[in-house]
Amino acid sequence: TDDDDDVCLSAARALGRIGSPKAVKILMHAFHDPNPVVRQAAAEALHFIGEAATSALVAALSDEDANVRWAVVRALGSIATEEAIKAIARVLTSDSDVGVRQAAAEVLGYIAVTRAKKDNNWAKEKSALNL
Repeated sequence: TDDDDDVCLSAARALGRIGSPKAVKILMHAFHDPNPVVRQAAAEALHFIGEAATSALVAALSDEDANVRWAVVRALGSIATEEAIKAIARVLTSDSDVGVRQAAAEVLGYIAVTRAKKDNNWAKEKSALNL
């Protein structure tokens, strides 16, 4: 029912805000919910947990709903571990939905720019310190 979905959405969001790796197992169960909005909320919540959520998110890339996969790609991009980046790269070349592939391209671009800026700042700091 709609009430049940509202409870699931609220619970997923609350678990994400808490940010504990212990919430990963609970949120993984939400990926079995028949409502794609609940599954999408689980993906969005997992990004707050960070690296501990990577495997659960990678598994969720096989979700049948493109909006869920889109949310998963975004969540993996915020985590940006090597495992997450490899999974996003696979999505870029293999997902059936153009919107999901576009999200993967955007996320990979953002990660590349962020890392380049970080590396450039390190190079400037290193130079300023005469290292």
